[in-house]
Amino acid sequence: DSVDAINTYEVGGYAQLTRKLFDDKLTLVASGRFDKNENFKNQFTPRAAALIQLAKNHNLRMSYQTAYRFPGNLSQWIRLNVGNITLLGGLPWVLDYMNVKDHPVIDLSTNAPLEYKPFKPETMRSFELGYKGLISNKLMLDMYGYVGNYKDFIGRIGLFQPSTRNVYSIVVNSANKVKTHGWGIGLNYDINKAYSAFVNVYSDVITDVPAGFKAYFNAPKYKLNAGLINNGFGKEKRASFSVMLHWQDWFNYEGELANGPVNAFTTVDAQVSYKFPKIKSQVRIGGTNIFNKYYKNAYGHPEVGGLYYVGFAYNFL
Repeated sequence: DSVDAINTYEVGGYAQLTRKLFDDKLTLVASGRFDKNENFKNQFTPRAAALIQLAKNHNLRMSYQTAYRFPGNLSQWIRLNVGNITLLGGLPWVLDYMNVKDHPVIDLSTNAPLEYKPFKPETMRSFELGYKGLISNKLMLDMYGYVGNYKDFIGRIGLFQPSTRNVYSIVVNSANKVKTHGWGIGLNYDINKAYSAFVNVYSDVITDVPAGFKAYFNAPKYKLNAGLINNGFGKEKRASFSVMLHWQDWFNYEGELANGPVNAFTTVDAQVSYKFPKIKSQVRIGGTNIFNKYYKNAYGHPEVGGLYYVGFAYNFL
């Protein structure tokens, strides 16, 4: 800060127990974590999981998890005028700064006077079910699905102070039971001894976010990766290559300083390698985003283009 350093202490501990039963066909895991932040109450987050071997190379996994998020230092202490609005943290000092006793403020999401409630850590409870198996010794399948419920979800709301015409944004906990769910499927197929291909698709969705509430859930609804890998071709199989495609759906980005859409984009990475056995070396030529398709990961951030490289590796052993 401009006046003095802001110091915050945190302390935590973690323990885990694992038990295998029925000739290792069932593995049970239980764990717990305790954390204390100077500005918030203690947090205890237990977790439990079970791994079940349905058959050889076929496993089912289940887990119940609890988690927490202490508000970061910016969420607690920020005081930044960005022109038409002033960003503030969520601790009680913001009430004195805005002088709400003499100059009440209006919650723009409800058009009612602000009802300030104590700022709390965000907590979550989720359940996940997954399966991983090897089919015909060629196809590896990994898939999962999850659902989660947030309590005291952390976000921002806008405030208006009629007497001063000031506009503020403060960090608060949502009164709604914000929910999230998602799934993922991954396939890896060995075409032959030299070639393999993979594809994976993911989805993450958040629901029941209150109107006018900035959730900062900056994740696209869908993401996809696919690729083809070769581990040796040509004379003595010295050459190899890999090609990977990445696609990401559009999403609406919410940040402290900028908000807006992030367009969907597709990029391609590729690499070619060649071995020199006599000198125990390998040369790699490749690039990420090889077609130089400019894209953004966040609204207001700089665009990212292609990166190309040449590498030389020498094996001392």
